[in-house]
Amino acid sequence: MRLHPQIFDLDSEQERVCWALWSAVFVYIPTDFKTKLCMGYGFVNLTDGKNVQHFIEVFDGYSEWCHSSSSKVCKAIQSQTQGLAANIERYRNSPVMSDEVPESFKPALFVGGKQVPFPEPTKELPRIQHRFQRQ
Repeated sequence: MRLHPQIFDLDSEQERVCWALWSAVFVYIPTDFKTKLCMGYGFVNLTDGKNVQHFIEVFDGYSEWCHSSSSKVCKAIQSQTQGLAANIERYRNSPVMSDEVPESFKPALFVGGKQVPFPEPTKELPRIQHRFQRQ
């Protein structure tokens, strides 16, 4: 999903219910560590492939955001990374999984609509690279 509002909040109970209803097993909304706002895109992995097209039909062009007055219009497309195992592998050794990153900024896994712990890294995690703006 691209161009959703920057205040999109996976911690919200309402958002968790939404993911459960869509049979999501993996959700990652990249967040700017400094501003604590999402970067305007996210990744969702659904349990059932037949739900994917319906998910895209519902969210592609969506703009009725409940937590925001944003006029941004969502673009829902399939990612190059497909499948739960591939998404876990992509992020489990990522710097975003380090202890210095708040849990709400990390990818989330769901089983039966309830969040479960993400698999532990298989190697030492690289340090977070903080980006500083030049003045």
